[in-house]
Amino acid sequence: MGLNTELLERHIRDWKEKLARDPERAERDKSERAARVAFYQSKSAVDIRRMTADDFYEYIAKLWAMLIWGNKKYLVDKLIEDNGFDTIKNELAELIWATRSIENRWDHFR
Repeated sequence: MGLNTELLERHIRDWKEKLARDPERAERDKSERAARVAFYQSKSAVDIRRMTADDFYEYIAKLWAMLIWGNKKYLVDKLIEDNGFDTIKNELAELIWATRSIENRWDHFR
């Protein structure tokens, strides 16, 4: 099953219209996105591998995909328990900073 580009384009158009009606929200969203980008870009592979459990929680909790989770700590603890903390840090560093194609890195990470 491929990407439904028509649906994607409709959602993007709807989102742009929503932001055009609320410029203050658009500015807040833009600022928040810039802060998140800066946060994630500031973390090198070495930084990721040196993370404590609290650092890892902060890193994961700031992800856009985590906004729907009420109990983020449970999810982070489960990730660590299921994968091992050193393993998940190493794999995350590889996913983000390795030079192989993103497709290969993502498939390996998953």
